[in-house]
Amino acid sequence: MDIGEKVRKVRELKKLSQEEMAHKLHMTPNNYAKLERGEIKMRVERLEQIANIFNMDAGDLLSLDKKNFIYIIDNDIGNLSANDMYNWQDMTEILAQKDKLIEQQAQQIELLSNILSSLQNNK
Repeated sequence: MDIGEKVRKVRELKKLSQEEMAHKLHMTPNNYAKLERGEIKMRVERLEQIANIFNMDAGDLLSLDKKNFIYIIDNDIGNLSANDMYNWQDMTEILAQKDKLIEQQAQQIELLSNILSSLQNNK
């Protein structure tokens, strides 16, 4: 995954448009789009500016790859950091635990429902 694609993915997660990014970077929207497509080489200074807009370190942005899954914990789309990046395998395990908990809750709801029904019938 090239740096332009990484920037695009994080920008989309941050719910920023290309026009907003261009404005923040004092660029034309057309040139910003070229930057994301890799048609313009990204200087280190520009990468640092982009990382600052995303509230993350340039190193964290560079370290993203196809094996990483970006998950923003806060609903308000807070800061992205290395702590917010999970390996895909870790996310699979988290999702599996979620499914197990949902199944347990469904069983508890059914049990409570049966108890309630039984109590109502005994009145």
